[in-house]
Amino acid sequence: MPAELAACTGLPPGIEVWQYCLADIETGADAGLLAAARAQLSSAERVRMDALVRPADRRRYALAHALLRLLLARRLDCPPSRLDFMVGPFGKPRLAQCDSLHFNLSHAGDYVLLALSEQGEVGVDIEYRDPGLDVGSLAELAWSERERRDGQIQPCDFFARWTGKEAVLKALGVGIGEHLQALSIHPRADGSYAIAHDQAGWAEVQACQLVSPPGYAAAVAWLSTP
Repeated sequence: MPAELAACTGLPPGIEVWQYCLADIETGADAGLLAAARAQLSSAERVRMDALVRPADRRRYALAHALLRLLLARRLDCPPSRLDFMVGPFGKPRLAQCDSLHFNLSHAGDYVLLALSEQGEVGVDIEYRDPGLDVGSLAELAWSERERRDGQIQPCDFFARWTGKEAVLKALGVGIGEHLQALSIHPRADGSYAIAHDQAGWAEVQACQLVSPPGYAAAVAWLSTP
């Protein structure tokens, strides 16, 4: 079963982040779980799942989206199969039948994170700290001019910064690839982030790191309420 994930600093009331480990599926401990998860999905979700080439990716997709449906259905007191989703201009899904419960999903390696919010839009990201990743090349693509100018780029905090950026952009509901360099983000010692940008149309957003499993980095972001 999923477990609620702790934040490095306090989250506002009404925001939760849930973690599920996929290792049981990969080892075959939950042999019937994939079929049960697939049965919860919509026809469109099943098409997307079946289009994935690798069996591991199909398992992760099915489990992640089935868990999301179960959590949302439990909150709304309805069958998971009755949930309908709409998609925003940059692909972020939202519930068609309820505009007061917001959610976001991320998965990497063996883990799935699900964020729920009753306080406004939310974004979450988890990444595997791949020791073979060329973080220098990725940093040149992702860091803003301000980050490069201020000399804030440190290889040791690459994943903390990357997950923070993705979580913030997902909470804002804008395209990630085209806006990475528009956002400056710096991890603070208490686990929160200092966030800066020059996008007049963006809402005020806050973010913090999550206590992630060994070998992973994770962050959650939420829109500030007045």
